[in-house]
Amino acid sequence: MPENGPLERGLTVLRVIGAHQGARLRRADLVRLTGLPRSTVDRITATLLHLGLLRAEGPDLLPTPQLLIFGNAYLVGSGLVEPLRPLLARLSAELDESVSLAVPDVGGARLVAQSARRRAMYLAFHIGGLLPADRSAAGVVLAAGWEAEQYYEWSQARAADPLDHGFPAVPPLREEPFDRLRLFHLRVHRAWKAGWCLDEEWVEPGLLALAVPVRGRGQLGAVSVLSHTSRHTPDSLRATVLPRLRAAVREMEAVLAQPEPPVELPTAEVASAKNGLGMEYLESLARGLAVLAAFRTGGLTVATAARVAGLTRATARRALLTLHENGYATEDEGVYRLLPSVLDLGYAKLSALTLPEVVQPRIAQLAAAAGAPVAALLLEGADLRCVAVVGTGRVVRLDLAVGSRLPAADSALGRALLGGEWEWLDTELPGGLRCLAVPVGGAAPLALVLFPGMGEARVELLARTLRETARWVGAELALVEHC
Repeated sequence: MPENGPLERGLTVLRVIGAHQGARLRRADLVRLTGLPRSTVDRITATLLHLGLLRAEGPDLLPTPQLLIFGNAYLVGSGLVEPLRPLLARLSAELDESVSLAVPDVGGARLVAQSARRRAMYLAFHIGGLLPADRSAAGVVLAAGWEAEQYYEWSQARAADPLDHGFPAVPPLREEPFDRLRLFHLRVHRAWKAGWCLDEEWVEPGLLALAVPVRGRGQLGAVSVLSHTSRHTPDSLRATVLPRLRAAVREMEAVLAQPEPPVELPTAEVASAKNGLGMEYLESLARGLAVLAAFRTGGLTVATAARVAGLTRATARRALLTLHENGYATEDEGVYRLLPSVLDLGYAKLSALTLPEVVQPRIAQLAAAAGAPVAALLLEGADLRCVAVVGTGRVVRLDLAVGSRLPAADSALGRALLGGEWEWLDTELPGGLRCLAVPVGGAAPLALVLFPGMGEARVELLARTLRETARWVGAELALVEHC
């Protein structure tokens, strides 16, 4: 059977990066955590850095929002998330509670969509997180169709990890539960008979969740409403939420019963960096990841994967087989479809990024390259609010802090946000500062602003550099906003 060793090892590295609790890892850490030789890790990370999936800060490696493309490929291709997202948001608004959608995955419930309501106190679940099957209402509902083999595999996994450290989305248990398998069976049986499950503080004190199964397009999911004991008792949550939740699920299943719209798959060439990076660049890894990112609704055949990724059929076949053999895709009559385990490749960590966390690394790179301060300003009403800043350049020091506000009215900064072009400002800012401003495309009215020295003559060159950074920021914000 054809194999793609570089892709398999690259996925191992990405999975370790996704599971790591901190943001930063060094190559030595990856050697220790993956068991791969240092030379292999060096070549994999060099390739991932070139592809923009990682970035380097000195010896530290950090994942970038570009990693979200793989999880988004699964979410779009699942056929569940996109049609149900508006209905989840509407239900959340009607109930004034957080609502989530989960699907079954490796002994648990994988969160694939949510509409969250922020409270003074709340438990932060993120899309891509895996919840233990027996400690979540969604997990219990999804286990109603398990066979004996699945219960056996679950019990073996729990014996190896009795405190649930392998589920970073939830707090670990303080002690091993007594007779856990019997209690799990009891919860599943009750949920199967009732058609719903109520989680009474199983994950965290104060957290309540009510889940109902949703079926469609040959798949099973669970829609959950989350609340807190400060707002509801278990009985009041059931009485208040269950009728509306069941009605919403019926509506969701009616939507899923509609034919899926046709999907146009874009074609793309995988650019080679072999000449630039030499032996450090793993072209087969880059090609395999291009296939992974190409998945959409309906899955991929070998021929389709080859076409959309711009690869030979043999290369596409090796990539698809590797994804299948490593548990990231299923295969049925020659059609490959992604599995929720793709979300292990950093999705839960990166889907929680805030706007400043996305912007700051990019403007830091720009400031270093241009030798000048850079800020990101967000249009809020009549003001421009600074959301990220690198205030020190080689010559100029900028006295602008995160949270600072500047008037937007009648300024070229405001025109940059609204007009779509860069502007050269001479004296409109306090202290006679000069700057270049470029709007960032997307939903947020955001501009990147670069402050060169007073004698700066490279306006056109700086504007091109600033535009390129703005395109990267816009693309990464779009990936995060899709979560």
